[in-house]
Amino acid sequence: MGEVQLLFDLEIPIGAPLSGHRLVPGTEGSLGLPVEAFLRLYAVDAAGTPKRMRNLIDVLGLIEAVRSEEEAMELLRLETAPETHFLFPHSHHIDARVCRALERIGDVTERGAAAAGYQAASCLALGEGFEATRDLIRLGPSNPLAVVRRREHLSRTAQYRLIGDTTLGAIDRSEILLPEYE
Repeated sequence: MGEVQLLFDLEIPIGAPLSGHRLVPGTEGSLGLPVEAFLRLYAVDAAGTPKRMRNLIDVLGLIEAVRSEEEAMELLRLETAPETHFLFPHSHHIDARVCRALERIGDVTERGAAAAGYQAASCLALGEGFEATRDLIRLGPSNPLAVVRRREHLSRTAQYRLIGDTTLGAIDRSEILLPEYE
């Protein structure tokens, strides 16, 4: 691994305790435009040593405990949120927000969401953890894009389990504001 440039001013705060690490975007080598195409997520320890986080499971390995539904959703969304999904180039899904106008990446029109059967995310605390249900947009070259309902379980000790994915419907590309990083 070459020298990593870390962007500490873009540190990603999460509510769950991170075993003495900070989550910081960075790049190995030079930055270019658009910046998102070059950034990856790193866990930086107290000594300043970066370790690349390739997926959500890597991040969950640093979590000491998940204490609430809000923390569980924040962790699950890390790999799919419009604000952070590009840090994980192997992720093929993005969260969407139902809006009247397409203004920010991940915005989907009310009409498009209704046609696809899109529903808002929910998370329930269970004795040993949390069960989340989220509707995600599957990224790819096709038009329309698939809408997938994902059910997930996250234990209080940050152990992840995918319960299942179900394709609900589709959203035409004209009904959603998608990222373009190439």
